[in-house]
Parts: sequence; structure tokens; C-alpha cells
Amino acid sequence: MCSRRFLPTFGLSVALCCFVVGGYYSYLKATVNGGYTDWSVWSNCTKQCGEAATGKYGKDCYRLGPNRDQKPCFLKICPIDGKFGEWSGFAACDKPCGGGKQVRTRQCNNPPAVFGGKPCEGPAKEEQDCNTQVCPVDGGYTAWSEYSPCSVTCGKGTMSRTRSCTNPPPSNGGKPCAEPASETAECDKGACCTARTDETK
Repeated sequence: MCSRRFLPTFGLSVALCCFVVGGYYSYLKATVNGGYTDWSVWSNCTKQCGEAATGKYGKDCYRLGPNRDQKPCFLKICPIDGKFGEWSGFAACDKPCGGGKQVRTRQCNNPPAVFGGKPCEGPAKEEQDCNTQVCPVDGGYTAWSEYSPCSVTCGKGTMSRTRSCTNPPPSNGGKPCAEPASETAECDKGACCTARTDETK
């Protein structure tokens, strides 16, 4: 196997060939290629909910491929906490004057609470004062008075009664009383007596 061209003597050539072959054989015996262990169990998912990843690992044998494997995992849907949408406009005042209230609202729908999420924090309704000006007061009549005495002592006459626009009086631009404040009625005191004189001759 060993050529004599490269060695001065046959014996030296044989010795050198044996040395090379023996060394190569020893190298083969001492050299052990690396090999992977079995895969570990899958690690815990990287998130408690929603989409994530989990991995498993082996020893490092870079010539045999990666030592880490990964796959997606999905445990459960994550809770979504509710958030309020925009406020609505204020509604019309509930009173025209004298201090009223107007209300605006918002809804817990941006997004709504789902999958066990927390409800919206904060008020869903808000109020503010409105039309705080003093209300006008229209005038109102008192009850009628008693009728006055008849205007005559006999025969037919008249009597009157009155009322006043003070219950309440008009104020703050309110309307005055519209109906009449007085009225008259007829009265009859009976026939009047006439004096008699005797005619004698």
C-alpha cells in the first residue's frame, strides 16, 4: 500500500505507513459525532390567553439541525374590558325657566365588555343646570266681593261686585288678568209708594 517512491528504504516506508494508518484508526475511535437527546416536553405558553407560542428544547448539535422547536398555542380568549363611546349631546331642558336639568349619556360600547372583561368605569349619565332665569308669573284674580247695595230703594236698580288681579299679581313679564274686574246685576226693590190726597169739595 505504501509506495517506495517517497521513502529511502523499504523498512522506513513500512513503519511510516503503519504509523499513519494506526493514527487514523485511533482518531476514528476517539471521534464521536454529536447526537440529540429526545425533545423535552413543551414549555408553558408564553401568554395566559390569546395567541402565543410554546417551545421545546434539545442539546446543541448544530450540524444536525436546530435545538429548539416552536408552535403556536391558544389557551382561551382574552377578556376585553369595556370602554365608553362619545357623549351624546345634551337633551332639551326639562323646564322652560326657574332652573331645570338637561342630561347627556354615553354607552359602554367602544368596545363592550366581553369574555369576562371589566365593565366601563365612570358615569354613563351627566346632568347640568339649564334655564335658571326667573319664570314670568301671570296675574290671577281674587274671589268676587259681595254685591254692593242696590242702587235704588224702590223699583229696579243695579248692584255691583269686584275682584282684584292680585292672586298673584303679574310679575317678571307675566300676563295681566284678562277677564273683567267688575260686574253688575239688576236688583228690584219693589214698587215705589205714591202719596194720596183726598179730593173733597
